[in-house]
Amino acid sequence: MTYCDGYNSIIVQNMNCSIPVSYLHASPFSIPWAGSVNAKVIAVNAYGISVESNAGNGGYLQSNPDSPVNLTENLAYRTTTNLGITWTAGSNSGSAIIDYWVQYDQGTGTFVNASTNVVGTLYVQTGLTIGVNY
Repeated sequence: MTYCDGYNSIIVQNMNCSIPVSYLHASPFSIPWAGSVNAKVIAVNAYGISVESNAGNGGYLQSNPDSPVNLTENLAYRTTTNLGITWTAGSNSGSAIIDYWVQYDQGTGTFVNASTNVVGTLYVQTGLTIGVNY
């Protein structure tokens, strides 16, 4: 494996290496997103090669989540000053979604945050003004 080449002096000096998740997700490993990663380590130095370590686990292949889909107005929350929206999580979350950010644009082309810690797939904006574009 070229990512953890023990002959690379920088890897030896730092005493660690990193393997890109895209490498583990691709063939021949083909670990699925959110799949568990099991690993073994072999040490190599000028005197030879060690025996393998025991297999270790605790890592999971994670990626950025896919964009939410099916954004719609939730009419149950519509009033003259409130608007409710719902959506569905993207198909590849990579791992559990912590929260969502809801942003809006008032027709300027610039999005601003309405909220950056929405838990769940429902958001209700209160305090809107009639006649203002959001």
